[in-house]
Amino acid sequence: MFKNKKVISILLVGICVIFLAACSNSNSDSSIPSIGENIILSDNVLCGTSKDNLDKALSFISEKNSEGLDGMLSSGEAFEFSKGTKINIIGAKSASFEIEDNNGKSGYTIMEAVK
Repeated sequence: MFKNKKVISILLVGICVIFLAACSNSNSDSSIPSIGENIILSDNVLCGTSKDNLDKALSFISEKNSEGLDGMLSSGEAFEFSKGTKINIIGAKSASFEIEDNNGKSGYTIMEAVK
């Protein structure tokens, strides 16, 4: 009988630790916006017209290929929302958000850009 009480106590302590860890993790992610949330951008945000175009633009940035990025901006495959733009989070996919402004213009950007 004593052995069963010890096992039950250990299980209860384990469940409490897991519960507390889950609660603390959910609080630490509170700065990440959720789908449907409206945000005012605190900085200029680079967007791609598709997830693939966003990835391509980010690749150009990491390669320091300004001509490639300028080409995407000129062709409209990438664009920038200005600081202060009111946007709505309309989707999330692979560390990126799909965002839309009040005029209906939408694009994909990295999640860190809209925190």
